[in-house]
Amino acid sequence: MSKLVFKYFDCYGRGGTVKLLFKLANVDFEDVIVPFETWNEDKAGLGLPLDQLPVLEVDGFTLCQTKAIERYAATKAGLIGKCALTDAKGEMLLETISDVRQKVSVGLMGAVAAQFPTEPNSFKLVDNTQENRDKRAAVMSETYKKMMMEKTADFDKVLSLIQTNENFCVGDALTFVDIQVVSYYIFAKDKHFSYDFEKATPKLFKTAENIINKNPKIKEFVDDFFASGKPCTGLGNMY
Repeated sequence: MSKLVFKYFDCYGRGGTVKLLFKLANVDFEDVIVPFETWNEDKAGLGLPLDQLPVLEVDGFTLCQTKAIERYAATKAGLIGKCALTDAKGEMLLETISDVRQKVSVGLMGAVAAQFPTEPNSFKLVDNTQENRDKRAAVMSETYKKMMMEKTADFDKVLSLIQTNENFCVGDALTFVDIQVVSYYIFAKDKHFSYDFEKATPKLFKTAENIINKNPKIKEFVDDFFASGKPCTGLGNMY
């Protein structure tokens, strides 16, 4: 059995999907939490190939890049690799969601750039006081809600092309895309990144709720995360 060590911040972010996949795969791993507050001091000693988190150590080899780690975990859970067409259909939805989130992210940072200047090539504010971080988070939250309500209609459009069972995005069993949709559902309820997911894309919202409520391990994971009160990102905390 491989020895796994997962390193990430104490938020959902880019690590939550990996942890859920390992839960579904019944895979044990060492969960190393990196504090937001000491990140700059700690990162030199964490063995990070690109000075980024998350990373996953597998028998001493360090995997970096979120998508690579997620697909490793999804393979362990048996949620990819069974059918090329099923996987491709799932990627249609994932890439559509990714495209929108990237556009929103760029637009969001552009919308607040003049009011909240950042350090070069960084999300970190020049005035990185807690008061200023809170102000930017509040402005970004309102802008984000508006943009997501305007730009996410394609999610349901693509889902309608690939879905044949309302309990899953593709096919009649859990696949990797379902787990990503669960993570999306969690983000949609975040303190800073919440929006009316159900109103914007009712078909995807209903599918997400079905996936969660009809799979006990997933429901337990989601309920535990919400009960923890942890954020989805470092916005307002780290930057």
